[in-house]
Amino acid sequence: MFSFDHFIPIPEKFWSFETGKPFETCSLCGTELLQSGANYLVEKAFKKTEVIFEYAICRDCRMKVMNELSRKSLKLIDHYFSEHVDEEARLEKLWKESPRSADGWISHCLVKGTPVEELEEYQVGGLFTGDNMVLADFPFALGGVAIDEIIHLLSDETLGALNDFSDKVFGIDLPNKFLIL
Repeated sequence: MFSFDHFIPIPEKFWSFETGKPFETCSLCGTELLQSGANYLVEKAFKKTEVIFEYAICRDCRMKVMNELSRKSLKLIDHYFSEHVDEEARLEKLWKESPRSADGWISHCLVKGTPVEELEEYQVGGLFTGDNMVLADFPFALGGVAIDEIIHLLSDETLGALNDFSDKVFGIDLPNKFLIL
């Protein structure tokens, strides 16, 4: 469980590009997110500073999407992160260095360590409760190289499920260089 010290106001980087405000509803089911205190995830993809896609997804919808992914893909993703990220050291460092801001948490690719300003493409993801961001495993940034490595781990079943999600949220299949967190 998180202490209140691990909650911060939603950073502008995670606001909707379309509205210039925090996301108010789940991009899939329309559930209200801010006033209800709902748990949800926001993901945004960037090409340099340009937003390529963005969405907010409530916990229930995220669980439904995760249940459509193959067990093999989920195990491979877990293994990938356990091999490339020392989560305990990361949390200790970031809670010490950036306890009240998401900036340090998303300044570098979680896996490769490359500063985001040096990346051609990257994605950020954050977990939220109502109008607060939770500083824990999220937020983080992933650069294009790490995303490509993860995508190559995914089964056809998982890629199909992610394309179905993309169709529902954006009305298109995402190119294979983007990953739905």
